[in-house]
Amino acid sequence: KPLSHAMQEHIKNLFSQMDKFALQNDIIKKGYSTFASITVAEDDKPGVPFTPEEIQALWNNTAFPWVDSILIYIYSGWRISELLLMPPENIDLKEGTFRGGMKTESSKNRIVPIHSKIRRFVEHRLAMNSGILFAVNGRPISTTTYIKLFKSTLASIGIHTYHTPHDCRHTFISLLDSAGANQVCIDRLVGHASKSITTRTYTHKTIAELREAIEMI
Repeated sequence: KPLSHAMQEHIKNLFSQMDKFALQNDIIKKGYSTFASITVAEDDKPGVPFTPEEIQALWNNTAFPWVDSILIYIYSGWRISELLLMPPENIDLKEGTFRGGMKTESSKNRIVPIHSKIRRFVEHRLAMNSGILFAVNGRPISTTTYIKLFKSTLASIGIHTYHTPHDCRHTFISLLDSAGANQVCIDRLVGHASKSITTRTYTHKTIAELREAIEMI
């Protein structure tokens, strides 16, 4: 069936895990998951970044329910499901970091410092929801539920441009680029594989360097 690029990536990852299990237990002698090919183009569409005026409108309405969640996404760069599904133990307030990710090898288990501008929102939500970042009546919410909340929240504060939660990620990347952040830091923060073999192999960025980059916005 014509599955999306992202779904095919999940399936290929499942194949890889099955191969590993079967090899470890002598069920098969050779794994073939590495030869599985993804047949459609990357579907991480450009999107429509929030304008400076729209970002200011969000800051002007932080008392409105769920506006803080949009700002958390804009200042962290996570994909919608990465943050919704992030286990509470992966949000370290002492170290001031998020840890998580999915979809690709570059995305998984990446560390993103919690921007100082959104830290109070993160702390409040974790305290209010017993360690769950985004919840309704104390329970985690689905992607579908969050998208509905996202759209109604924007409309309620007067932002009528068509935006999706993924636009927050594009806004994050755009803000970092405009602020002059190091490209390798940007790649690490959003889980993109560096295009250069040199940077992919030899360049390592510490959490302090990532925090310095993220605080530029």
